[in-house]
Amino acid sequence: MGREHVINMKFCRMRSLKGVDHPNVWKLLSDIKEEDMLARLDILNTGNGNPPVKRVRQIYLDLQRRLRNLCEERAAGARNLDDFLRAVGRNLRWKAPIHQMEN
Repeated sequence: MGREHVINMKFCRMRSLKGVDHPNVWKLLSDIKEEDMLARLDILNTGNGNPPVKRVRQIYLDLQRRLRNLCEERAAGARNLDDFLRAVGRNLRWKAPIHQMEN
């Protein structure tokens, strides 16, 4: 990769993180210090037995709960196989990749 490409990648990262296209030098330095501080804090917390918690969106938590309930109902005999598969199908959405949608 050329130097210009690497520099453009860094600015693209800055734009995605901070919403700024081309920050001035002071803004860039303060953002780098902030990123460094957050990384050090994560390392310190992990060393103390408190690893960073990955955020999970509420819709995925709800989906997991619904599917777990369906599996428990199936295991208890409250649902037959057809009802179970139909209910699972209603809870899951299949999104076609873009290249398949164009055909």
